[in-house]
Amino acid sequence: MNTTNSSYNYLINRIIDGSYNRQDLKLFINLCTSISAAYLKNEIYYNRIYFPIVHQDDSDLKDISLDLIAPLFARDETGSFKFFKRNLRLIYDQLTEELLYNRLKSIIISKTRQELIERFKEEEPGGYKILRNIKLAPTRSNNIKKFNIQFNTYYYYFEGDCQEPVIDHLNAELPEIEQNELLEIVRIICKKDTAIPKILECILLNVQKNVTTRNFIEVSSLFKALKNVLLYKTVPIDSTLEYNGYSNNHNRDNYNSKIFQELYESIILAVQDKYIDSGKINENVASYYRSILKEYFNDIIFANHNNTLPHYMNNGHSKLIKQEHLAMHKTRIEYLVKICKKKLGQIISKY
Repeated sequence: MNTTNSSYNYLINRIIDGSYNRQDLKLFINLCTSISAAYLKNEIYYNRIYFPIVHQDDSDLKDISLDLIAPLFARDETGSFKFFKRNLRLIYDQLTEELLYNRLKSIIISKTRQELIERFKEEEPGGYKILRNIKLAPTRSNNIKKFNIQFNTYYYYFEGDCQEPVIDHLNAELPEIEQNELLEIVRIICKKDTAIPKILECILLNVQKNVTTRNFIEVSSLFKALKNVLLYKTVPIDSTLEYNGYSNNHNRDNYNSKIFQELYESIILAVQDKYIDSGKINENVASYYRSILKEYFNDIIFANHNNTLPHYMNNGHSKLIKQEHLAMHKTRIEYLVKICKKKLGQIISKY
């Protein structure tokens, strides 16, 4: 009998039947968090997480994991963990100790993956749409083929039917195309085409003709290049908010200053709530977000106009941001602009 699995079995049983004590609960949460963190670490290593997770060490990764799987620990009126009770109790007597642990592991990983997708959709809706279209491309184009090596998916160009994989015919012994070179190819192609299947066809056909690199590309590399080009092309954040900048009961300058000060307090809270508290950004990046929002709303309130997003993103704090993360930060800032516009409308309505 495996001693480790036996102890897990005992712990899971106590959690399911509600007879756990404080130490049991601590051990169980730590077990679940460790499973989730190990999965995240593996996904990050293989480039299968498509937006940056800000972490310094394994401790930070565990905090992120706990945040992702927290909904699993909801309890019913009796204090039992209703999700684990529902998904493990019925099969508890039917599984060996090893299979029971594997079932718990499957539940934790499934929830982690689900929450990652939801977070990706919320934080980077544009990036999520691009990734979805990339993954659907082989079903929408007869010339885009795919195959898997270990944990990664690769695309290549092939006209007509073929058996997968055809790795022997794709110069597999050569290095993969450099990301900067791929990015330049994408920029040129995106000037002519906008449909992702057609863009991918052109990219893969271009790579197929390159005698110095392998003739297939990993999905995460394709996503990284397309996101960098396609997301950053849509740069306007034009205001739909009509702001007159005056009140019958206030001096214009004093009124604007009062409105701006109250809004800026909301900006600080929004950045804190949406991105700092969840560990998605550090304080340096947060200062970058706040400086952009401050300048943007300063123009709206005091000058009644605003520029496009690159104008604000290329301020003095832009050196804090890595070039490859610009598209992600752009999406987040646009989301914050939307929140703060709504808040500005609420503030104005009070006066």
